Amino acid sequence: MLVTLLEDCSEHLFHLGLRDFDKSNVVNVYKVKEYDEELKNVYFDDKRSSFAAVTTIHHKYVKLMMDGLKARKRLHQMQQNKIACNYKPRICIIK
Repeated sequence: MLVTLLEDCSEHLFHLGLRDFDKSNVVNVYKVKEYDEELKNVYFDDKRSSFAAVTTIHHKYVKLMMDGLKARKRLHQMQQNKIACNYKPRICIIK
């Protein structure tokens, strides 16, 4: 199948975490660090030097996606903390 439009391309790459947030960019959602709702930009680093614009129509989706990714990250951290707290080293004394 020949892909001629960015829209078609993003449909085929959806399962990889790639989304089209505006007309000219496809964004890897797993690389997004922050979303500025006021400026409607997603940022890929803490310095805000690398970003992509988000169209108004995608604003609600991006907000929900970022909330979901944050919740997933918190859940993962809680599971890691639980594993660390439940770990009790066993001492074996051999005579």
